[in-house]
Amino acid sequence: MLLKHYIELEAKYSKYIITPLCWLSLIGHPCYWAIWTYFYPQPYDSLILRCSAAAFSLAILLRKFWPKSIKKHFAIIWIVHGSYILPFLFTYIGLKNQFNFVWSICHMGMIFLLILYTAQTIIMLFSVLTGTVAGFVFHTISSQSSTLVLFPIEYAPLFFFGITTGLLLNYYSMKGVSEYESKISLERQKTHHLKSLAGSIAHEMRNPLSQIHGSLHMLERELPQLNNNEYTQIAHKVIRSGFQLIDLTMDAINEKPINKENFKIISAQNLVADVLWEYAFVDNQQKDKVSMRGGDFSFLADPVMLKYVFYNLIGNALYYVKTLPDAKIVITVLANTRQIVVRDIGPGIEPEAIPKLFDGFYTSDKQDGTGLGLAYCKRTMKALGGDIRCESELGEYTAFVLSFPKSPNTSLHVDKSC
Repeated sequence: MLLKHYIELEAKYSKYIITPLCWLSLIGHPCYWAIWTYFYPQPYDSLILRCSAAAFSLAILLRKFWPKSIKKHFAIIWIVHGSYILPFLFTYIGLKNQFNFVWSICHMGMIFLLILYTAQTIIMLFSVLTGTVAGFVFHTISSQSSTLVLFPIEYAPLFFFGITTGLLLNYYSMKGVSEYESKISLERQKTHHLKSLAGSIAHEMRNPLSQIHGSLHMLERELPQLNNNEYTQIAHKVIRSGFQLIDLTMDAINEKPINKENFKIISAQNLVADVLWEYAFVDNQQKDKVSMRGGDFSFLADPVMLKYVFYNLIGNALYYVKTLPDAKIVITVLANTRQIVVRDIGPGIEPEAIPKLFDGFYTSDKQDGTGLGLAYCKRTMKALGGDIRCESELGEYTAFVLSFPKSPNTSLHVDKSC
């Protein structure tokens, strides 16, 4: 049962090498028969064995046409194929040529080729042993003579060194693959749990928001003077944004494509001003750290999506400058380059960490961070046809540069409400 498990794993890991190896065998065996027969003659070569190896490889290439009853045994057939076309054939023909210099080199090359295409260490050992033993046995039966005397003793240390080295390299490379797969599996589980948690939170948030929304409407009916009140308008706006955020969260969890029907022409300056007005600063001291400047330009986007991009960037910047009382965060609107830059005078980011910032689950020494915020920013900016990048100098500053595409029709009305 254990060997069957390893055989199935071998077929799984080898799926990308099956086709190139079979083509190499299909073309290589007949070509080498011609080379060793006509161009660089060796004492012995076999057209029948070479063609049978090529035919075996051709059958593997045509595996999609196999009957289901045979397909289910593909993993075993694949291991037998590898054992036949490499260790068996090379051992047998090597013995027929009394392992002369050319065939000693060929045999060693075969071992390293086996190392390259075999994924499981136990399968490599199995292929080498069965193929080599079968080659010795077949030679003994077919020649009716002692085979061991034909195997040069001086080649034995090199043979065992090659096998031992191959097994060690194979083992440690597959150990690395296994560790990487375990890491990927853990990240997938983490993603699944975070999606489930986010979905539950988003779903449960609808009820209190709906109750607040209903209560607000009831207050406006009972107290008509509140209808046009600035604070009730802000409350309505925050509630709408909350519902939109829930929809965005659920769409992201379900990997639903971004709905561009909500896109409208908006002003960069108005958007940033709204973000600073609506952002939940802890206190006035924190609020005073953030300012905006620059010109203006318009672009097509969903303002709610972009607001949460800026909320992420501002929240990250505030986290890293919280211990620096004089630190400032400046949001600059660059009309000429159609960019918005969120820049903080803070600790900066190490150069090697910058390329990883927008990867999911990567955090730059931020406690309680999920590593999803900047990944969300990247996905959103890409969906808008723009991009986001990070510039930083350790101990000096960090700047996130958001680049926006040109609006398809700048003559359209610019929505100033965002």
